[in-house]
Amino acid sequence: MRFLHPLFLLLWAASVVTYVLGVSLPMITTQRLFILHDDYSVLDVIATLYREDEIPLAGVIALFTIAIPIAKLTVLGLAVFADRPTGANRFLHAAHAFGKWSMIDVMLIALVIFAMKTSGVADALTNSGFYYFTASVVLSLALSQALLLRKYR
Repeated sequence: MRFLHPLFLLLWAASVVTYVLGVSLPMITTQRLFILHDDYSVLDVIATLYREDEIPLAGVIALFTIAIPIAKLTVLGLAVFADRPTGANRFLHAAHAFGKWSMIDVMLIALVIFAMKTSGVADALTNSGFYYFTASVVLSLALSQALLLRKYR
């Protein structure tokens, strides 16, 4: 008997889709002098930092917003598609380790927006990418909890 449940599959698929949208769509729009607007996605920020030789910073952002979330979603997908509950349990332990870092990326983005708003240099507005990214984090946390509840039933 397979461990796959439609709710788990739906949560996992929604997490993946919202993650892809979250990192590729603009997260932040900056406005200067009421007429100059710039949109930034996570991928744009990483590429810009890399081009400007800010490689350590680009690496940290890529780690927390690209590598760790992809690893967590991959492990959760393996848990969803595991043949039996005991196989899923191994993947849940790995997902738990990645889950500790799930909200750090959202917090970093929120801090950047806060810093820009309070600096007076530019106004920063959140865009759809921020909300999709946050939704991905919340959906993956919900999936982790749903899988854990299934484990103990």
